[in-house]
Amino acid sequence: MRIVKMLLLLLIAYAVTIITTAQDTDLTAKLDELAYRYSVRNDFERTLALANAILEFDDTIAEAYIYRASIYRINREFDTAIVDFDRALELAPDSALGYSMRARLHSDMGRFEEALADADYAIELDGENAIAYNNRGRIYQDMNRPAEAMADFTQAIELDGYPPSSLISLGILTRDISGDYDAAMELFARAIEEFPEHPYGYYHHGFIYSAYGYHAEALADYTAAIETGLETAAVYVNRGLEYYQLGETTEAIADLSHAIEIDPQSDDGYYNRAIINNFNGDTEAAIADYTSTIEINPMRYQAYLNRGNLYTDLAKYELAIDDYTAALEIWPEFVLALSNRGNTYSLMGDYESAIADFDHAIALDPYNAEHYYDRAVDEGNLGNYEAAIVSYTQAIELNPNYGAAYGGRAFAFGELGMVEEAKADIERAAELGE
Repeated sequence: MRIVKMLLLLLIAYAVTIITTAQDTDLTAKLDELAYRYSVRNDFERTLALANAILEFDDTIAEAYIYRASIYRINREFDTAIVDFDRALELAPDSALGYSMRARLHSDMGRFEEALADADYAIELDGENAIAYNNRGRIYQDMNRPAEAMADFTQAIELDGYPPSSLISLGILTRDISGDYDAAMELFARAIEEFPEHPYGYYHHGFIYSAYGYHAEALADYTAAIETGLETAAVYVNRGLEYYQLGETTEAIADLSHAIEIDPQSDDGYYNRAIINNFNGDTEAAIADYTSTIEINPMRYQAYLNRGNLYTDLAKYELAIDDYTAALEIWPEFVLALSNRGNTYSLMGDYESAIADFDHAIALDPYNAEHYYDRAVDEGNLGNYEAAIVSYTQAIELNPNYGAAYGGRAFAFGELGMVEEAKADIERAAELGE
């Protein structure tokens, strides 16, 4: 009987061990998935759900608090994030991950001194922790200290367990600070190879393809980013522009519209959709989109310029003048706005205002023959043919093959009775196809 009891006790102990081992294995798997969803997939919704599930099972798991706090940080719920980080570090006071992740929270809150203190302490706790170097690099980025950020990202990718953001952040700085697009491209390609489920490697790889003019390749990369879970307005705007470059305007409009659905405050979405609507001949839709762009971002001077051009085409000259003037209030040296406003004044018959704008354009851009030509036309409209001849001559000096300038000068010569000079200019204009 004693032997039977001992066997039963052994069986119970064995069963408890199996259950405990299974629970530990399940917890380890969940924690691994937690890190993967957060760092590799950027799947923040699933990360939060997993962290909550783990803490419902056992509310003493520091790592779950750390990742949940990090999601709260991303969602700008800073007070809630602080509570979770404090609880995590209470449970695991020597957690390099905890201090490293809390450092990012301090940085997002503009507390850079506290951020660096936490980041440095994380590295002191574990000098082989790639995430700690990565996060300090991100803080240096936030502080606009690119050299130190690049050093930390470089150190991170020399260690085991570095996140994809180390490669991607180093690639961004290599592109934007060093200007080395080829080296950046290699870093993004490496991110794609090592972390094929992380969308930002594809996104930034596509950005460089686009800069090089490889639009089909850029389109493929942006599509891969979307397929691996990137659902931002920016990726749809960029893919929409690649469709446009490839002549696929229907797909371009669809992507830009989706970008606006994701982020109704995407002035890039409205602005670029306006350009394509105008290209498609839908002037009304283009004006509406430029108007939305301006409502979202009143400092986007190009939107005023482009809407002004459309109003000019529609002979709504007063509205056009208002838009060009608004653009110039934002950027007083915007030569194209000056030139276009001058031409619109000319269409309205306000030749003095037109000439004033062309004078200003010439002062800012003295080697552009078009400005001299435009001024000459309006000087002629005012009957000031001597001044017109001077301006036409300056245009011709800058562009000896400017047929219209020869034609205009011929007319001015004719008005002054300078027949031989007029005849010579008419012949030259004819040679140039005017």
